[in-house]
Amino acid sequence: MSWVQVVGTISAVIALAAFVFAVWKWSRPILSRFLAETPLDPLKPVEKPRLSYLDVQKGLDVLVEKIGSATPDVILCIDRGGAIVGGTIAKRFRVPIRLIHRYGKDLKSLDFSALQEELEGQLVLVVDDASRTGVTLEHVVQATHHMLPEKTIKVAVLLTTRVTYGAHKEQTGLSLVDYYAYFSNRLDIKLPWDAR
Repeated sequence: MSWVQVVGTISAVIALAAFVFAVWKWSRPILSRFLAETPLDPLKPVEKPRLSYLDVQKGLDVLVEKIGSATPDVILCIDRGGAIVGGTIAKRFRVPIRLIHRYGKDLKSLDFSALQEELEGQLVLVVDDASRTGVTLEHVVQATHHMLPEKTIKVAVLLTTRVTYGAHKEQTGLSLVDYYAYFSNRLDIKLPWDAR
């Protein structure tokens, strides 16, 4: 092979690479519209193992729409994931939030006595990111129910499972979750901020 053929081959490879790069750069915005992850449909049960941030954004839009004109006066967020969801809802409705701290798995450590005076006469929205078994929400709603009339408490979660809350409803007259964006029959679905 002569040096002219080598230079010609190298030139052809460079020209082909430049052409492929130009086509890729030109088609990338078009392809990204088709290849982008589409958010979940809130009317269908969640089956995938992890929600994306796009799903969370769509779910928050659904929650705000469902809450609608029943604008709360204050939002009680259950710490960690509930603060993310509750903070966003509070920002949309322009209402204050109060964080309910949970120390490890000990749900008995929640103390609402400091909030009782502040919450009296307010429409309270209790928010958490997910209700998989309902234990945390049940404890929070029962504690809040002892301080406030039952009609002033609503509960919103991003993801709920199809768990029967009949005993809770008999006790307090409240259904445990009033507003939710996504539901599933699975307990193992993770949110973007959950540990892998």
